Amino acid sequence: NRRGKKTTLGRGNASFTTINLPRLGILANKDIQLFYQMLEEKIDLVLEQLKERLEFQTRAKAKQIWYLTKYVSRLGEHLEPEDELGDFVKNFTLGVGYIGLAETLIALIGEHHGESKKAQELGLEIIKKMKEKVDSYAEKTQLNFAVFATPGESLSNRFTKLDIREFGILNGITDKEYYTNSHQIPMAYKMAMSHKIKTESVYHDLTRAGHILRLEFDGDPSENLEAVSAALELALDSNAGYIGINHNDNYCNACGNNFKSRNTHECPECKSEDIEVTTSITGYLVGNLSKWNTGKQKEFYDRIGQDPTK
Repeated sequence: NRRGKKTTLGRGNASFTTINLPRLGILANKDIQLFYQMLEEKIDLVLEQLKERLEFQTRAKAKQIWYLTKYVSRLGEHLEPEDELGDFVKNFTLGVGYIGLAETLIALIGEHHGESKKAQELGLEIIKKMKEKVDSYAEKTQLNFAVFATPGESLSNRFTKLDIREFGILNGITDKEYYTNSHQIPMAYKMAMSHKIKTESVYHDLTRAGHILRLEFDGDPSENLEAVSAALELALDSNAGYIGINHNDNYCNACGNNFKSRNTHECPECKSEDIEVTTSITGYLVGNLSKWNTGKQKEFYDRIGQDPTK
């Protein structure tokens, strides 16, 4: 925290803006130097936009976010309802986000970072360049700018739709209805969990405004605590900053059977298809996938290796 007490308590992102990396990758047409030039221009634009937005936020009244200032963040407990937020909000982070690193790498060199060492090196180079530029601006302004590994709740679907309209269906890039979150390896790619952990965790130190390593377990993790423990230990040894464990918790509305399998279409007891699936979608526990956009639904089925039509 460049503006006050160094703490994670009562602090978070004041705002963030996400760069569509795959679009830059497509436009660069395999010219990596052109890609970096366009990326630098977009980072400059985002930095100025976030700074302008912060100036607007500082003029807001404490009463507009009273629960936060009064009960969540002790950094603002001195504020009265009519006080402007001022320096209080400057304790928070301004995130320069990115999405779809995997699709970007495919656009630039034909493979993603889960597939080759070359792609991983380029992926790290891209995010390191982002961090260097953002850190330099943070030092210059003495504001908490940092790189953000965007989770992409609706954005992963929205960006993809816009790019399909602009560029059509591009194999491995715009053909899934969604862009992969931040630096995550594509959901449908088959790999050992250890490979996912080691490949993704190295990006966490570069993305100080937020990141997550999501581990997908088949069945009930509580029945295989040894595997969960081994995965968590490897993630911590790999310097992962934030870790989430996913698994399905399915409930049959017809007979009341509770089961954990990846088969979300049919109850193993009564064969009913009236199933509620409780799972984590970008950090939210949901029991009805229909509430999410088509991209997130497709991402879920890719994640668990299941055809949604069966």
